[in-house]
Amino acid sequence: MAVTIAALACGAIYYAVALDSTPPVWSHLGWGGTVALTLVVVAALRGDYGLDAYRHASRHPMDLWVNWTIAMAIVVIEMFLLKASVEVSRGATILLYGFGFLTLIGSREIGRRSLGCLERQGRVRARRVLIVASNPATASEAATRLSDTAAPVVIRDVAINEISGPLSDLVATARQFEPDEIALVFRFNEADEIDRIADALAVIPAGMKLLPESGRLGALRAGSMYGARGIPLMRPPLTTSERILKRALDLTGASILIVALAPLLVSIALAIRVQSPGPALFRQTRHGFNQKPFRIFKFRTMSVMEDGNNVTQARTGDPRITRIGHVLRRTNLDELPQLFNVLSGEMSLVGPRPHPVALDESFDSRIVHYARRNAIKPGITGWAQVHGLRGETDTIEKMSARVEYDLAYIENWSIGLDFQILLMTVFSRMAYRNAG
Repeated sequence: MAVTIAALACGAIYYAVALDSTPPVWSHLGWGGTVALTLVVVAALRGDYGLDAYRHASRHPMDLWVNWTIAMAIVVIEMFLLKASVEVSRGATILLYGFGFLTLIGSREIGRRSLGCLERQGRVRARRVLIVASNPATASEAATRLSDTAAPVVIRDVAINEISGPLSDLVATARQFEPDEIALVFRFNEADEIDRIADALAVIPAGMKLLPESGRLGALRAGSMYGARGIPLMRPPLTTSERILKRALDLTGASILIVALAPLLVSIALAIRVQSPGPALFRQTRHGFNQKPFRIFKFRTMSVMEDGNNVTQARTGDPRITRIGHVLRRTNLDELPQLFNVLSGEMSLVGPRPHPVALDESFDSRIVHYARRNAIKPGITGWAQVHGLRGETDTIEKMSARVEYDLAYIENWSIGLDFQILLMTVFSRMAYRNAG
């Protein structure tokens, strides 16, 4: 907005002073909008829209100048190649290059101050770091190290020697705290303990780093956590910008599909009610993001409404499946009501399929990192499903194969992969294999 306004102002000033005429407003509006959009893309690619970048914006004006110069250069080259430069004066362009940069400095400072105000009001959450150390003294020292920074950080420290037996209490603490990052503070010779804790905390949707107990890594440049050097053990499932991008796809896609498929949804609901007694929709408790329970919507395809720990998986030829239920399950149409779960933020269009709670509890202790499937929101369709891994999971081998695909999706997520899975869900034969 600042760039577009600056472009209009520079055009008006240059034409009034140098040419004594009225500027072509629409040409300058399009020109300014093109420069602004190009700047947004350049800044986004260089990571300048992160919270830390805004906090320290006043310290790094050179970064802003580099972005601005690249964006202006791209637009000038585009105008030359498209022969559009005759519509905008060279004088106005030079004026925008100087005046626009000053405008950007001012707007970025306004953004920085606004961000600080929102953080103080609690409307923008400070980064949360969970420190897990070998003893209370080490945990306290590490907390002091990480909190000595300009970036607002909320820290929770836990001493592992105060936890006896299994690490379920530590995992429960982590889930309740909802950290953005986890710091393991141990000596490097404590490899077995590091592995044990890292495996336990792998189910938490957060990045994980190993910080040396001494606080020094010498010349090793292995990454940092608020000024303290550390070794990355696990990347966060999705960065903040990736979560925003995925949520935008979910909201847009779910809204369009609900409107477009409304007649089909109503027709299916009526057909279910006419053919068998009971409600058209079936709701069941599933585990969502970070293991939080939610109620999933599906079209009812069976004569039973099982939930909780009393769930028997549907099998091929299961007599409990109704006649219309067979059609809905084979065509994946029974999943369509989950579009409303997507709108409410409980699910995503694409992600690991949520299992009944009883099934989760059965396999959680038998498959390593099974619960890490919940490090992102569950999806209506997923990487495992479009490869034919759906239907009954009556053996640990079948479930292990499904989990392997789910974890591969989490580790390799991209918006392009989501589009690929959505297309495969509709057009790939594999996506319809093993449907009951």
